[in-house]
Amino acid sequence: MEGSDQPNPVALNLQGELHMAKKSWDKARQYFQRCADLKPDWWIPYRNRAMVESAEKNADSAHQYLAGVVDAVDSAPLRIEMANYAERSGKYDSAIQQYEAVLAKSADNQVIANNLAMLIVTYKKDAESLNRAKQLADSLSASDNPSFLDTAGWVQSVAGDYQRALPMIQQALRAAPDDPAIQYHLAMTYLGASD
Repeated sequence: MEGSDQPNPVALNLQGELHMAKKSWDKARQYFQRCADLKPDWWIPYRNRAMVESAEKNADSAHQYLAGVVDAVDSAPLRIEMANYAERSGKYDSAIQQYEAVLAKSADNQVIANNLAMLIVTYKKDAESLNRAKQLADSLSASDNPSFLDTAGWVQSVAGDYQRALPMIQQALRAAPDDPAIQYHLAMTYLGASD
């Protein structure tokens, strides 16, 4: 950074990453903060700062940190990071809220729809949440992606519609025969259908 009156945000972020690699957490935090101060709309230093918090075995602290910046930055990757930390901290409503915010701006993003549907059916049991998961699953049911098909089928299975669930999960398993999650979902759907 010699010869420059203004520090370079990319260089500051890189220095933070180097300190993070050396587990110099406080130094890494300082560089990521300086980077964010210079380029407040860039999501990378915030993500990296959350990674420092998480590296110190504190997903809750990472979630809290991101909660303070995610709305101002409003970046899909940062919201997804926050959703991951929120889920690991047991803050499922917060994770769902972040995925919903990403999906609101990118309604055709099947990866986000898939993750959101699975998150909802894993942690929420109320009728409104299940209806939302089914709505998301409907958008995945015509996919040829085995993960998406598995999610679509599993949502139907959790909702008790085993006959609708079975073909989707069976097709997912044909495409990914060694996937243990799909195997489990198929077995549980057969059990639910008394087969």
